[in-house]
Amino acid sequence: MDNKYLIELITREVLSTMKNSANEKLPSPPAPFSTVPSYSYQNNSANVKCAGRSLIVLTGISNMRENFYKMVSGANLKFDVLMSEGARAAFDVNEIRSKLMPAELYLNFTYGDRTAFLEKYDTVIMPFMSLSALDHIASLNTDSMVCNYVVWHMIRNKKLIVSAEPLLNQVGSANPAIIREINQKIAKITELGVAVMPLANIFGGAVSQCESGSQRGAANANSLTTCSASSHNCVSCGQCFTRRESDVNIIKNAGASRISAAPGVGTAPGAFDSALASMIDHTLLKPDAKESDFDKLCDEARKYKFASVCVNPSWVKFCKDRLRNSGVMVCTVVGFPLGATSTSAKVCETIQAVTDGADEIDMVINIGALKSGNTKIVEDDIHEVVKAANGRTVKVILETSLLTDEEKVTACRLSKNAKAHFVKTSTGFGGGGATANDIALMRKTVGPDMGVKASGGIRDLQTAQTMIAAGATRVGASASVAIVSGMATDKKGY
Repeated sequence: MDNKYLIELITREVLSTMKNSANEKLPSPPAPFSTVPSYSYQNNSANVKCAGRSLIVLTGISNMRENFYKMVSGANLKFDVLMSEGARAAFDVNEIRSKLMPAELYLNFTYGDRTAFLEKYDTVIMPFMSLSALDHIASLNTDSMVCNYVVWHMIRNKKLIVSAEPLLNQVGSANPAIIREINQKIAKITELGVAVMPLANIFGGAVSQCESGSQRGAANANSLTTCSASSHNCVSCGQCFTRRESDVNIIKNAGASRISAAPGVGTAPGAFDSALASMIDHTLLKPDAKESDFDKLCDEARKYKFASVCVNPSWVKFCKDRLRNSGVMVCTVVGFPLGATSTSAKVCETIQAVTDGADEIDMVINIGALKSGNTKIVEDDIHEVVKAANGRTVKVILETSLLTDEEKVTACRLSKNAKAHFVKTSTGFGGGGATANDIALMRKTVGPDMGVKASGGIRDLQTAQTMIAAGATRVGASASVAIVSGMATDKKGY
């Protein structure tokens, strides 16, 4: 959380407390949310009652509202509706009253009412997530009145479910840099515990656990229903992407550049782990690698749908041609493997790599300058490469085996200041590789705003999973096929 937002959050709480103390002896005015009715919507297939109560928060996006009306009216869900100022301008209030009755509709609310009001709800649902709402949630920003309620619901460890589908439809064919930024923010809110799923999934049974009793299943942050591995009947849980191909295609056609799920989700016995594969940069950086080796690298990347192939700059164009229309990115290295070249040389390398088709740049930090305490040189070096990359993802290789913990923290902070997108452990050529302790330290330092890439010495599934559990969001490996297939390997190197 940014310091200015933390200060504002604390200030609001202090002012609220002072106001309440000053008015203790005065008669309390009627609370606008004193009585919130509970309604149970039941479908025709089963006489069940959904546990918990949900608050549907409407924002100004309304491009799917007819579908929304149909879905919510048939959902097994008790809910009330809270409208933002933008929603009041975009929606017809009378239409909402008629279509969503008997739900309670709230048009006015204040910070002072927040705590008592939120206590009544187990789940908050935002079916029309706007760009503004996405940004506020991702940064835990409570400036917006609606997002003040949403963020505080999250802070109180209750479930928030949103749909990015209307937002992606609205953004359409925006330039790749904007789409990439949106996807990064969506990834960030999922790290904060927000469930992001298509609109149909939200009102198709995934919001609340339907119980015959009165247990509060929806209050559990992990209480989404799941598919049976032995059944092909999808229950709209929103997690099993292998059985929801049409929904995945809708999101892709709306402009998403990557679809992800937790490792292991959708993996059938004997199959490779496709979710894990989407986190791996399939790497070949050996100086004696031949053209046939890169042909094989690209064929494997296409087959297993790795995030990217990571190759030396002279092979970028070759791999870009081989991977055209595959969905696999091409990543290359700059200032590799020593990081001791000049900033202008790194910039030239980056510009040429982008011209040849590179999607991502992994640059080596100026290690000597860092260890000498010349932090401005280090930060400027990174910043110039980020500028030259022109919106493409830049990962900063720290070569952690050569650094003290204090130097690792400094390098992470400089990378963040320079607007890089990832910090990365190792080149694989520096005498040491990734460790869980280093990944945890890097994640703690950069927070949720940046990616962390584990690379160097990762040759099996268990090691990859250890790195991800420690906070890695990308893995660099040459033994990628063995990792996603769960096979042992004696492969050495990167």
